[in-house]
Amino acid sequence: MSSVSRGKQLELIFQQQINAAKELYQLLQDENEALIQRNYERTMQLIQLKQLKSTKIDVLSSQLSKLFASTHITDSHDALDKLIKELPAQAGNSLKQMRSNLEQITLSCQDQNIINGQIIAVNKQSAETALAMLRGQLSASELTYGAGGQPIQDKSAKPISKA
Repeated sequence: MSSVSRGKQLELIFQQQINAAKELYQLLQDENEALIQRNYERTMQLIQLKQLKSTKIDVLSSQLSKLFASTHITDSHDALDKLIKELPAQAGNSLKQMRSNLEQITLSCQDQNIINGQIIAVNKQSAETALAMLRGQLSASELTYGAGGQPIQDKSAKPISKA
């Protein structure tokens, strides 16, 4: 297979990866909104859509790996650089720009995913604290307050559900 035809295949796969990554980023932003609004149903729908999009990205990555395997270079970054050098300048520059674009979108997805994970962690902690309060299971480090607002040292508080 000539380097030009490999370059065209690579360009097609990169464009599909860029499109899929943009769609994943939008799903992550939608998930962020659903998490902030505590919309459980929407969050579950988005999780399923994210899984489908991740599977599509994995398939595209596999296709890319197969294409790079034909260069007999194990590192895909080196294989891409080698292929770019073999292409006409315009095609090589286009691939470089596409790779940069894909890397930027991927980093944005990672950042948004971290933010969403932090929201999930805070929501989980809030839910666990609320459940502990309902059960009357307060940790030793937590203060409880009486009717007058004074701290109570006695940790034998009764669960709210029995009050």
